[in-house]
Amino acid sequence: MAITQSALAHAIARDFARSVPPEAHLTRLWVWSEHGHVHPDYDYVDLTAFVDPVDAEAEDRIFQATTSLTEAYPDVQIMVWPVGPNAAGGQTPAQWVNPKAEEISLKHLGDE
Repeated sequence: MAITQSALAHAIARDFARSVPPEAHLTRLWVWSEHGHVHPDYDYVDLTAFVDPVDAEAEDRIFQATTSLTEAYPDVQIMVWPVGPNAAGGQTPAQWVNPKAEEISLKHLGDE
């Protein structure tokens, strides 16, 4: 049975949230996806993550989490947009998040 576009996007978002280290201070996460957005044969998933890494190592681990997604989902075009606290205009969803994106609850990710 094939996985739906929405289920795929949510799985990718959950995998990202679980793989980001606590030191990255992931506070909010949104996911947007569409099949065939640019090319008709591909699934596209964009994640916008509000983060506040405590140091360069935590920042590197955010990028490692991103890389692991592309390895785990090689047939999906994935883009991760980490937005830090010092972003121009601040961490405001209206400025950084695709209006069609859905916010992912981070509350119970460890319970799944």
